[in-house]
Amino acid sequence: EGGNGSRPAPRLGLKKTDSAAALGRKDAPALTRRAGRRIGRQLRQVGINWDFAPVVDLNRNPSSPAIGKLERSFGPTAKKVTRHAAAFIHGLHDAGVLSCIKHFPGHGSATADSHLGVTDITATWSATELEPYARLVERELPDAVMTGHVFHAGLDPEAPATLSDAVIPELLREAIGFEGVVVSDDLQMGAIREAYTLQETVRRCLHADVDMLLFGNNLVYEPYIWRRVQTIISELVREGHVSRARIERSYERIRKLKTRLGVFAGTEP
Repeated sequence: EGGNGSRPAPRLGLKKTDSAAALGRKDAPALTRRAGRRIGRQLRQVGINWDFAPVVDLNRNPSSPAIGKLERSFGPTAKKVTRHAAAFIHGLHDAGVLSCIKHFPGHGSATADSHLGVTDITATWSATELEPYARLVERELPDAVMTGHVFHAGLDPEAPATLSDAVIPELLREAIGFEGVVVSDDLQMGAIREAYTLQETVRRCLHADVDMLLFGNNLVYEPYIWRRVQTIISELVREGHVSRARIERSYERIRKLKTRLGVFAGTEP
């Protein structure tokens, strides 16, 4: 993402970059595009062609432990966030790297960190936090969308967004019109792991129309977590809890996403 939001280790030779907040303060989309291009080129050099960025959360709570406090947001308004997120995505595409906007439906107002446990945004969230998604999807810019493990009783009184068969299908798919790949945030984060078994997590993700299930495998390490998840998915299909057509729908979205790499790879600004 830039700034504190950088997972690749410095030993790979990646240079320091500005945070989203720093770019937002400069408020020059051309500089933000250049920053995205620089990050994209560095990633390509080490063999990475997909960046889980940019963050499009609004900085509604500057003290938010997972977003505002870490300078991961471009700013407090949907207009500014949309403008800079678009520029950043164009920069990634210039370098032949795919993007992924996050954390749907909005993590910027949260007072807790979903890495650690349940994050309830019922009293702090605003519908304006959906605007960057709607505007960017309207322009067909995002290559993928990542969900947030945030709970909003008004959107779904039972489950956080990642596991919600209301939030993603109704808000993101139908209302906003996003037809591409939806990726879960790390399913080993406390907000999920502490409340659901692995089997229930996988089942709920599939019912929520999530296409790719992400396991960071660093908060909790399990060498063959992918194998367990594959087995669970196979059993869910075999036992009739998830249809084969549902799995094929995600497969087709992922296949289309891969074809976009051919569009952006090797292009120059």
